[in-house]
Amino acid sequence: ALEVLPISRMTEAKAYYHDIYSAIAPTCQKEPRVLLEYPMTQDTKDINIVTNLTYRTQAMLASLEHRCMLVNGYMGYAPMDYERYEQVLTDSVNRNLPDIFWRLIAEKDVRFIKLSKIDLYPDKVATVSAILKANKNVVILRDTDQYLMAEVRR
Repeated sequence: ALEVLPISRMTEAKAYYHDIYSAIAPTCQKEPRVLLEYPMTQDTKDINIVTNLTYRTQAMLASLEHRCMLVNGYMGYAPMDYERYEQVLTDSVNRNLPDIFWRLIAEKDVRFIKLSKIDLYPDKVATVSAILKANKNVVILRDTDQYLMAEVRR
């Protein structure tokens, strides 16, 4: 005999691959390069564990398509070096310390930086944008209302 159990579940579809990735996908699909998605953890109002988990998961899913290697990751356990890196990088933005920011970018051999403007407080977006645009080795590949994609040339 078949029984039917009514299950009430909500589902939601989210876009994880934004058009901004088209600026880097051809390069990474030929030869993977390191991408930093900033902020590494959402830093704006109205965030919670679900929105932050979604943010990190979307970055990981997108990496399957663009093929860049991510500095950010999604994990249940965060190694001490990862936590240190995220904390010092965030502090360098909060205190507007470009030298420390660039030291950390070089430490992980980051070649692309995606700034998610919608996941960061506007004053911090301005700080990161200024840090990127002030560096002569940085090329802004695309800049929209929601995202900025930059290439760090060596």
